Amino acid sequence: MTAEIVIINKEAVALAADSAVTISGDLSKPKIFSSANKLFTLSKYYPVGIMVYGSATFMGIPWDTIIKMYRKNELGDICYDRLQDYADNFLEFLGGCKVNIPENIQKKYLVDDIYSCFSRVIDLGLSDIYDILREQDELDDATAIEIMSNTIKFQYTLWKEAKISPTLDEEFENRLLEEYDKLISKCINNVFKKYPLSQTCLGYLKKLAIFNLTRFSDEETRDNESGIVIAGFGEDEMFPSVVSYHIGRIVNDKLMYALEKQQHKNFGTGGSIFAFAQHEMVELFMEGVDPVYREIKDDYVRELIIQYPITIIDTMKHLTDSDRNELKKRFAESSEEVLNHLQEYLDAYRERHHINPIIRMIRVLPKDQLAEMAESLVNLTSLKRKYTPESETVGGPVDVALISKGDGFIWIKRKRYFNIDMNPHFRENYYRGCEKNDEI
Repeated sequence: MTAEIVIINKEAVALAADSAVTISGDLSKPKIFSSANKLFTLSKYYPVGIMVYGSATFMGIPWDTIIKMYRKNELGDICYDRLQDYADNFLEFLGGCKVNIPENIQKKYLVDDIYSCFSRVIDLGLSDIYDILREQDELDDATAIEIMSNTIKFQYTLWKEAKISPTLDEEFENRLLEEYDKLISKCINNVFKKYPLSQTCLGYLKKLAIFNLTRFSDEETRDNESGIVIAGFGEDEMFPSVVSYHIGRIVNDKLMYALEKQQHKNFGTGGSIFAFAQHEMVELFMEGVDPVYREIKDDYVRELIIQYPITIIDTMKHLTDSDRNELKKRFAESSEEVLNHLQEYLDAYRERHHINPIIRMIRVLPKDQLAEMAESLVNLTSLKRKYTPESETVGGPVDVALISKGDGFIWIKRKRYFNIDMNPHFRENYYRGCEKNDEI
């Protein structure tokens, strides 16, 4: 995991990223290192930067390698009119023949992703089964199969509603299903062999496997998923922009990706903060309440407001069943109105007293303060991880950059794994092809 921040106003955009990376692979247990690079210049010559989060590699290739190959071999000194053009070109490079992923490697990752999907489903089903076993001594096979079937159906419904990659359509998904039907069936037999499932559930599982390859859910993320954030200015843009994507795999020579966030500043907009990967501390800072606590509180208040009138009505013995049901129906309608009003009031309060004052300040922050604020928010997340029992999945040096129209991409803080004074050839290679007075 990681913590990355983008803060943007009309003058500039600040980017900050931590350095923690979790390595598992063949290790007996995951190991966390604090030396990963996640923030890069996308162009040597123009004001555009890129950050990566999630998986540190794309189909086995480090993101560091991909970005620097793109910058050197594809982009070079090309200048685009809009930031979106840089993003489109990078995605084209990533999904095209320039990043050459052999067919056998594509199939290997496809199989890994299918097994990962099915393992996640069976873990969710077993969790529900264990919850019931905690309350009762035993569980018959039929009930266990029913619970697993319900889990499969729920996951199928969830991913069916997820957004499909813009490069694909349902016809492509159907072709994938037909091409890999035998392979998916083999995976199902290996994972769900203890659960004799109905043909309907088997059909759900097959489609779910394809959906996990081609779609992106706002409700669930996958361990193999990466994210990229591209920010800065196009040549014709007076104000900065930011755009981010979820990146999946290349399947049958098609890149799987989905737009996550997009914002283009103009004369009528002000400041914004975007958090990527671990964002709970940023939400706490912006809204004045921990997001997990808020969710638990909202659920409890909803249950209380809906259930309390029902409890009172059930104690009224003089009512007939018809009168009792009518009262419950009327109270249910009133309860929804009360809940909606309460939610609107609390949202308005948070916006008025917490969010808006910060946004108003961001609109007028000078460039150095934008960078300092971005770094502080990453450090805030790192601090919480350090002094709680959770794994320190955010930490290490924070890389900070600031991009403005006039000054371009400026490093505020940047770690290196080597001493640049002892490696003069690096500086010479980096600046090769540039004029002595070029600002890059």
